[in-house]
Amino acid sequence: ENVKTGMFSSTKVTTGYRYSVGIQFALCRGIVTACTGVRVNDRFADGGRTGKGSMTINAPTILGGEDFGQGGIIGSVGEFYVGDTSQDNDIPSAGNGYLTGILSPAKVPGYRGTCYYVFFGTVGTSSNIPPWSFDLRRIPDGLSLASVQPGDELISTSECNLMNVLYEIMTDTDWGLKIPSADIDIPNFRTAAGTLAAEENGFSFVLDNEKESSEVINEVLRQADAALYFDRNAGLWRVTLIRDDYVVADQPLFDESNVIELADYGRTTWSETSNQVRLLFDDTDDNFKQAYALAQDMANVEIQGGNISAEVRYPGCKKRALANKLVWRELGTLAYPLAKHTIILDREGFNLVPGSVFRWSWGRLGINELVMRVNRISFGTLNDGTVRVTAVQDIFSTP
Repeated sequence: ENVKTGMFSSTKVTTGYRYSVGIQFALCRGIVTACTGVRVNDRFADGGRTGKGSMTINAPTILGGEDFGQGGIIGSVGEFYVGDTSQDNDIPSAGNGYLTGILSPAKVPGYRGTCYYVFFGTVGTSSNIPPWSFDLRRIPDGLSLASVQPGDELISTSECNLMNVLYEIMTDTDWGLKIPSADIDIPNFRTAAGTLAAEENGFSFVLDNEKESSEVINEVLRQADAALYFDRNAGLWRVTLIRDDYVVADQPLFDESNVIELADYGRTTWSETSNQVRLLFDDTDDNFKQAYALAQDMANVEIQGGNISAEVRYPGCKKRALANKLVWRELGTLAYPLAKHTIILDREGFNLVPGSVFRWSWGRLGINELVMRVNRISFGTLNDGTVRVTAVQDIFSTP
């Protein structure tokens, strides 16, 4: 800037330096639906865009400005690529102008299947590049909910439907289990998806390291409060949502007349229960800051004479309203001493599936039509013809 050196004279002096740099950010596997925000130093620099295209940042004061801080971020080039399999920037004339200019005459790779962002511009007045982060959204819809059940594919404006996630893990031929879609009961999955959408139970999850498919599936089922099983009668994969959606009198009854053996029975005591549950989650509405949802059972506090706390995590939960629902659901099962048993049935138990409900009576224990829900089931072998069922008292039937 010009600085006066006398009444009629001045000179130019350097007060700082603006640093320019080109950066290619590899973000994740594609295909990404949208970039919903770019952050620099945890501050919004740009609102992002939907789909592939130009995304030039103009945030001259995001680092404090040049007079009192470290300048800002101003891009002359900004291109966002969603990571589809037809990314065409391996041809210089059709690709990103900045990259082709730098690497010309060599061709720029297509980076197909990788979502990335190319930036060129000023990054402030410090020689250190500040940390960048990107809010990305990908909404799978293998169940075609957008056309069959419009609105169910997108929950709380930004979350995936858990059933679409489960379907993709099971059927994806690249990183999933490669189960043919013909082996999945699509109407059953769609019905469950509709229930989860009505409950606003959405899923946001970053898969950034190697995991077994079963581990991710278990997280999906745990948040959905559901059981996945292979229906041997239909020859299809189905889910059962654990809900208060049954009439007790309509459920099958198992007692001394058709139970071959009571292999195991027990009930937790009040001292084994919890009366306060905290759920830790990352709140997307508050810049992904960690927050807690809390639920308390004051009757249980009175019974035990104090607080007995438990902490749970649902990695796919990123909304405060959902976290509150999940923590109260969790408290319901932790605050009451539930009965558990293992029984061996004859072929009358063949129609039971994981998550299904039945009535159980056992005169010698004074139990009369206790409502139980199947946890695990083994159908034995062709030779013995017995069904082994591990079940827990259904929380919806408790006082």
